[in-house]
Amino acid sequence: MLNLAASFLYLCVALLCARASIAARRTGGRHASFWTFAAALFLALIVWRELAVEEHLRAMIRDLLRSDGVYADRRTFQRPLAAALLIGLIAVTALAWRFRPAMSMARPSEAVRWAITGILLMSGLILLRLTSFHQMDAFLYGPLRLNWLVDIGSSTLVGIASWRFVRALDRLKMRHSRDERRHHKS
Repeated sequence: MLNLAASFLYLCVALLCARASIAARRTGGRHASFWTFAAALFLALIVWRELAVEEHLRAMIRDLLRSDGVYADRRTFQRPLAAALLIGLIAVTALAWRFRPAMSMARPSEAVRWAITGILLMSGLILLRLTSFHQMDAFLYGPLRLNWLVDIGSSTLVGIASWRFVRALDRLKMRHSRDERRHHKS
């Protein structure tokens, strides 16, 4: 049931990103390829989740480590990798929080920056889950459900950013039309 709900969220975000891509193409194409990429990414996340690709990759990595005889020592590289990924997630979140007044999503480029932040958070979470070990699992899937918080939060951030991108383009178009009318009247 949770996979279905997450896939539905990803589908909604993908559709919003596709809408932003179309709007960008209609107004000169700036950022259109980014929104197309974002839409494709969220569609890929649906496939990723529904086909349990993450679980299969984790099993493959585990089998590879066992066949190489290093599975028992996996924590020696899992901990630094997980720590680096966690620090990266915290840094992206802190930077987004620090610069949030300057990134109000009032302009199209600001909405794109927020969407990039959401995509980076989602990517970091996926990598963190792939490299996860017992202590990290307890952190991600424990009582706080950090896994859900980052997954839903980053997806929602990208969806809101794409919606705000379209609104910002509409405002720019209306302002440009109004300025043109004033110029023709003069």
